[in-house]
Amino acid sequence: MLALYVVTAIIGGVLILVSAFGGHGADGAHDGHFDIGHGGDHDLHAGHDGDTHADVWIPFFSLRFWTYLATGFGVTGLLLTWFSSISAGAGAALAGATGLAAGLGVSYAMHYLRNVDTSSTATEKDIVGADAKVLVALKPGEMGKVRCNVKGELIDLIAFPDDDQPIEVGADVMVVGIDNDRARVVRRSMFFGE
Repeated sequence: MLALYVVTAIIGGVLILVSAFGGHGADGAHDGHFDIGHGGDHDLHAGHDGDTHADVWIPFFSLRFWTYLATGFGVTGLLLTWFSSISAGAGAALAGATGLAAGLGVSYAMHYLRNVDTSSTATEKDIVGADAKVLVALKPGEMGKVRCNVKGELIDLIAFPDDDQPIEVGADVMVVGIDNDRARVVRRSMFFGE
């Protein structure tokens, strides 16, 4: 049993080190592109580690699960063999349970973190209700331009007045809706009496 513990601990440990220090093509770059359009990509597809992006999550198809299971099993088995007087069968059962817990725990944690909405990119939902400044005058029937600061991003939007009243450059406005990737705005004073 000792040989199995050593092999699984080494294989799992090497895979963890490779994933931690070797990278896996995921960079955190953000190009600042803003698109209000609505994507229609709702297909079921597998992630790079076997997790699916649907309602069903099955960790057993994930390399991450098997990596941490092997590491937890191997390291626990080695520690129990070297530092305790527990029987071989009980040690194997405890090592297996620890490996299973490690595999499930890490896989679940990564699945949860991947699916939590922690995006710092502004969305249409974030823009509606945001304050903006008019950059190009807004006239009835003509498009203008506004700039708003949402989630730390300065976003310029093509805009038109919601109430068919002209709005001059420099005026403070509020985005009240998005229609065909264009912001509908009203004077901020309509809401706040400024």
